[in-house]
Amino acid sequence: MTDEPLAPEQRDHQGRLMLHLSPSTDRYFLRRTGEKLELELGAEAKDRFTSPSDVFWDYVVRDQGLSLYWERESGLWLVAGDASDENEAQLRSLAPRLRQHLNPERTA
Repeated sequence: MTDEPLAPEQRDHQGRLMLHLSPSTDRYFLRRTGEKLELELGAEAKDRFTSPSDVFWDYVVRDQGLSLYWERESGLWLVAGDASDENEAQLRSLAPRLRQHLNPERTA
C-alpha cells in the first residue's frame, strides 16, 4: 500500500463507478453501512462474496443495483451495479449520506 491518498472516485475493471466511503479497514464499517442501506433506505440484500482480502455485498435500492466493497488495504467503497447514468446518479446521492453515517464528526 502506498502513502498516497486514494481518489474519492474511480472506475473498476468493468467501468463501474466506485466512490470511497471510508479509509477505515475495520470490517465493522461494512456491517454498519449495510444496516443503514437496509433499515433506512429500504435496500434489499442480494449476494455476498468474501475472500481473505476483500468482501462484496450486493444490494438493490430503488430498482438499482449497488455493492459495498470492503478492501483490506483501502477501506470501504460504494460500487455502482452498472455504468448507467441512473445508477451513477443514485450512487452520487447516497455516498454523502453514508459517509456522514460512518463519520458523524466530519461533514459529508
